Amino acid sequence: MQPTDRVGLTIAGLRHLWKSTLVERERESRPDLGQICVNLIKAGADLEVELLEDNDWTKVAEGSLDVRSQLTQQNEPPMEILGQVLQHEFMIIARTTTQFNWSIDYGAGRLERFHGVATVEDYIELLQSMADADSSVDLVSSPLRLPGTLDYLGLVLARHPVWTHPGPFIKINDFDAATRLLQPPASRAEFTERCSDLWTIISQLGVPQASDDLYTAAKLDPTRKGTINDLQLWLQVELGEDYPTVADAATTIRGIGHVRQGSQHASSSTRNKADRALIALGVTVPVTDWPQAWGAVVAAAAAAFYTIATAVRRLKP
Repeated sequence: MQPTDRVGLTIAGLRHLWKSTLVERERESRPDLGQICVNLIKAGADLEVELLEDNDWTKVAEGSLDVRSQLTQQNEPPMEILGQVLQHEFMIIARTTTQFNWSIDYGAGRLERFHGVATVEDYIELLQSMADADSSVDLVSSPLRLPGTLDYLGLVLARHPVWTHPGPFIKINDFDAATRLLQPPASRAEFTERCSDLWTIISQLGVPQASDDLYTAAKLDPTRKGTINDLQLWLQVELGEDYPTVADAATTIRGIGHVRQGSQHASSSTRNKADRALIALGVTVPVTDWPQAWGAVVAAAAAAFYTIATAVRRLKP
């Protein structure tokens, strides 16, 4: 690298440069570019929260913030620097609209996580907490694709004498939806549709219904029975001390439901739970590559069901 070469800095890098190279009296006359970038992100996040709080379904729940309109004329920093920084953060925050301006898109939960961010330090702490979130679980990789893995698990369960469900393990009511699972999504909407299709299939798996006593003993609500709870309770009873070998698999399967809920509900707590589930599934958050994200979800689901099949096979009749 030569002294004349240009380098790009992140918001954290800009703050460090501003603090380390300028004495305090100089900082008053020099713009804090890192803080200005954070202010712009927060402005977009605040507008997004306003959209989420508006119950008028006729309004489009997304918008665009003009960057130049947010800056004061006094000590206005170079637009090129602000735009380049916001475009090369951990997610693409700004996009260029003209040669001299940029805009920040908001809506659909894109910036909501930054609503409480006021300083560069807040911003860095939030990013650190996202990086420190639960990492992807360690499951046995499936040698089969997801449909084959589900079919294999159904065969393993059907052949086990303790499995009492009389019907098929897999019940497909919508073949178009099942077919879509093998097609990579090209957008957020298609990714959401795939997650919903997958969760529909999972929630309709044929599993023996657990008793109210088992639900109560496991501190689950007997009035809210479902496929995943029933499967978990069956595995806990039959695997006994070996249940921890499939506990991560059960968590992974539930995580798919959290992702599906997060895409269909606007509350920040639901969205945060969905983000944590995505990270645990091996997806980089925020998502920028939808085909890659779907591939990670499918691979994690296949690994989870294959892990369960492997544990059940080890059971002695």
